[in-house]
Amino acid sequence: MSGFRAMKLFKATLLKIPLGQREFTLTFGWFVLVITLLPVLLKLGVWQLERAAQRQKARDDLQLVMTQAPVALDQASLGVKETMVRVTVAGELDWSKQFLLDNQVHNTMPGYEVLVPLNYAPNKAVLVSRGWLPETPGKKPDLSPPSGVAAKQEVQGLAVIPKARLSDYQRNIVRQSKDYKELNPKPELADWPVLIQEEDFAALSSLLQTRLLPRVIQPQSDLAFGYRRVWQPSLRGPAVNYGYAAQWFGMALLLLGMMVWLNTRHQDQVATAQ
Repeated sequence: MSGFRAMKLFKATLLKIPLGQREFTLTFGWFVLVITLLPVLLKLGVWQLERAAQRQKARDDLQLVMTQAPVALDQASLGVKETMVRVTVAGELDWSKQFLLDNQVHNTMPGYEVLVPLNYAPNKAVLVSRGWLPETPGKKPDLSPPSGVAAKQEVQGLAVIPKARLSDYQRNIVRQSKDYKELNPKPELADWPVLIQEEDFAALSSLLQTRLLPRVIQPQSDLAFGYRRVWQPSLRGPAVNYGYAAQWFGMALLLLGMMVWLNTRHQDQVATAQ
C-alpha cells in the first residue's frame, strides 16, 4: 500500500500551463528530480569556471614572474602563495652530497632529476636542479662536476615549491626510517648520492646537517650543471575546465529540456487521458 501511495504522490500534479494547443504538466516526481539534480549540475559548472579562472591567474602570474628582474634569495618573498619566484643566489655547491629524485620520465625513458645543495650562508642551503639524467641500472651514475663549472657559483632561476609526490602514509614510512640513506633500494647508490622519492626538506636537512630552504631552484640557463633541462611549470590551461563547465551546464539544460518535452502533451492527448 505504501508503494502505491508513493507512486500516486510521484504522479501528483503540481502545475499545469497551457501552451497553445499543448499543455505542460509538472508532476511532484519531476519537481523533486529537478530541484535535486539541477543545483548540483549548476554548482559543478560554476566550480569548473572558478577552476578555469584560478588556472588562468596562475599562468598570468607565471608570465609576470618571468618578466621581473631576479631578487636576491635572502630578500625574496617566499610565502606559500608565491609558488615560483625569480631569484639569484651566490654560494658554494656541495658536489659530494647530491640527491637523485626518482621516477622522472622524459621521452618515455626513466631517469632522475639531480639535485645538488648550494650553501649560501652559514648553516643555510638550497637545492639546485642540475637537470635530468637517464637511469643506468646496476651502475652508479657519474655526478662529477661538469667541466669548467666551479663550486662557487651565482645561480639565477626560479625558486619553486615542489609538488607533493607521496601520500601521508608513504611519507611517514620514510620519516620513521633510522637512516634516510637506508631507503636506497639500489646497491650501486650506497652512501651518496641518495635516492629520494620527493623533496622532504626536513629529512634532507637532517641528512645534510644544515637548514634547507623549502624550495628547489630551477636554473634558467641551459649551461647550468651538465644535464638536460626538462623541467617545466606544471600549469594546465583553463580550456579543459571550460570544457567541463560546458558539459555540466549542458546536462542541466538537458534535464530541463527532458522535463518539458516528456511532460508536454497535445490537448487531444490531455483530453483522452482525462
